[in-house]
This record gives sequence, C-alpha cells and structure tokens, in this order.
Amino acid sequence: MCVYTDGHTYHERTEEQAQRDKRIDRKLQELGFQVLRYTGKDVNENTDIIVAEIDKWLEKY
Repeated sequence: MCVYTDGHTYHERTEEQAQRDKRIDRKLQELGFQVLRYTGKDVNENTDIIVAEIDKWLEKY
C-alpha cells in the first residue's frame, strides 16, 4: 500500500504535475501496490475517515 498525503492540492496545480502523479500511480499499481491519495486538507479535517479507509483495506489483506 502507498499512501500519498499531498494529493490534488499540492501536486496537481498544473497538468504536468497531474500527469506525473498518474504515471507514478500506474507504475506502483503495475508493481502490485494499492495507491491511496489524500489532500492535506482531508488529512487535517477527516483523519478518522482516512484511518478507517486504510484499516478497511488492511483487513482485506
């Protein structure tokens, strides 16, 4: 599992940055990783939801 905590607010300000993030996600998925992305705002405002999502994913594996 790969968890990014910058997401849209930080990296996707330009099309080039968005495409770079997508390429990284695809490569990691090809290697068998699940990629989860969260914005800094989400981390600060919705920590419980994020932790629950990660816990739910971990329970599967």
